[in-house]
Parts: sequence; structure tokens; C-alpha cells
Amino acid sequence: MPIEFGQVYNDGVKYIKINRYDSGGLDRSDYLGQLQSITLTYPDRSAIEYPITTIQEQANFYLYGITPGYNSSSKGNINDYSLIATQSSFNFPISTLVPLTASLTASTNPLGYFNNSTGLYTLGDTPNTPISFSLAATSSNSLTSTFVIVYSNRNIPGSSTTTPPFSNPDYIYQVASLTISPSVLSGSSTTVVNGLLETDTFIVGVSTGLGAAATVTKLTWNITQSVIFNGSSSLTIFNPDALNFDYNDYNPLLDNAETPQYSTVWMDVDYSQNPLTPVNFGLIISGTADRAFVQDSNYSLKSWSNSRYNGSRTNSYRII
Repeated sequence: MPIEFGQVYNDGVKYIKINRYDSGGLDRSDYLGQLQSITLTYPDRSAIEYPITTIQEQANFYLYGITPGYNSSSKGNINDYSLIATQSSFNFPISTLVPLTASLTASTNPLGYFNNSTGLYTLGDTPNTPISFSLAATSSNSLTSTFVIVYSNRNIPGSSTTTPPFSNPDYIYQVASLTISPSVLSGSSTTVVNGLLETDTFIVGVSTGLGAAATVTKLTWNITQSVIFNGSSSLTIFNPDALNFDYNDYNPLLDNAETPQYSTVWMDVDYSQNPLTPVNFGLIISGTADRAFVQDSNYSLKSWSNSRYNGSRTNSYRII
């Protein structure tokens, strides 16, 4: 059964759409209408089970509402989000967080999401895989630590709110950070982020903490894509994985008597060709006519025979 994945928006995958006809053209509505959960196994991550909360039956497919959850592999178009942006030897003599606007220069920027003139990295689509943000820097500051941060315009899962003051209040969520201590003069950090969305914007900022002048001799902002997804799940597991349709609520013939009950005494009288004389009259006389489709108990059970043959009478306190 072909599977189409829901779009990834602010709450992750919300719907899964499944064709009601399998590859052989068989209508599987009797089964699809009873699914409780769907598990998808991805080649780039562990299996994910989606509990089904709602089922919508359409003309050619079923649309399942599922418990929202962030999923890093929802579609097959995997883009190259990589970025290498560097800057050498610049000063920061103040303590507030200063965004690097025109300081960084990108040497790797295949999607063009990084703007060299503004220093902003803005996603043009919703990534389908985790993205790694990393920072590396060296500082000549000998008085206090230098704080380097990638911060975003949205509260991304896994990030934390930075400590004010901010030079730009539109960017308030910390994505990746790096502290360069005076004794080390260099450092590196890496953060893998899920749940990114189209139009998410990121920028790098620097602060010297206590306000002493600092010279960053080299800074590198690197974005890498950690995995590649080929666009298909290796296995789809449906729960329940099988149903016995003979004893199923979707079977309209459940509890119906499909095999006729033949009488052992009464014979069938066939008036199909003559309304006055049965065509099987001779067979009836000889006792060899086909038996009638009737239960013998119809004539022996009081609940059946009294109401049809023997008669009955009711009064206020008993049935005779």
C-alpha cells in the first residue's frame, strides 16, 4: 500500500495518508479502518511508532491523524545545508552580545541560505534530517572569556534562552555556544538540532563577558548535515498486523446463517410452474422430494408453534 507522509510543520508529522487499494488492486478498507498505530523504520534513525488518534475514510485513501512528534526523516528530498563561514582578526571591546553581520564570509554555501552582507542564515525549506551547528574560535583576550553564540529567531526544541542583554531582541534563542577562556585562547562546540522549520533564521554573536577588549583571531561557523536519507522506509509495520475478517466487526455477514437448515421431516412443495398442483407431487407422495428449508423445531417449540398454529391467550398476570 503506497504511503505518503504528512508535511512537517511546527508540531511535526500530524497525518499519514494510505491508499485504500493495495498493489494488486484489492480494497483493504476492512483492515485499514481498524488500524491502531503505524510504525515506520527509517534507514537513518530508529523506528518510530505513530499512535492513531483519528481515522478519516476518503474515496481512495485513509487519512490518519497521529500524535504529533518531531521526525527527522519525513520526505525524500534531502538538500545540502552545509555552510562554512569564517572571519579572521576582529575586535569586540564591549560586553553586549554583538551580532556578526558583515564579518563572516562563506566559502561553502550551496543553497545560498547564508547572506554574506547580513550574516544571516535563513532556511528556505523545512529540513528532513538533523543539522549540526558547530563553532570554532581562537581569541587573544587575556582578561576575560569570550562568548560566541549561534542564536535563532525561534524557540527551537533543544535550545535554551540566552542571557540578556541582546543587541537584537528578535534573536533570543541559543542554538550553539562556545566559551573561549583566557588561558586556552581557543575552543570548539557542536550541537545537533532537530525540528527546524522553513524561515528559521540564525546569526552568530560575540561578547567579551566583562566588557574588556578582546580580539578574535579566527572564527569558523560550520553547518553540516549528519545523515543522508534516500526517501523510502525499509519497513512499515501496521498494528494490528493481521485481522481475521470472518470474525470481524466490519464483516456484514457476521452471525448470519449462510448455510440453509434442512428439515428431516418436511418436504419442499414446488409450485413454480403450477399454482394449483405442485410439480413434484409424485415425489412428495413417495416421500423422496427435497427436504424443505425449515427447522423441525419450528413445529415443536412452544414459543414458535403457539403463536402460529396452536394459538395462545394472554391476561394480566400470565401467558397460557
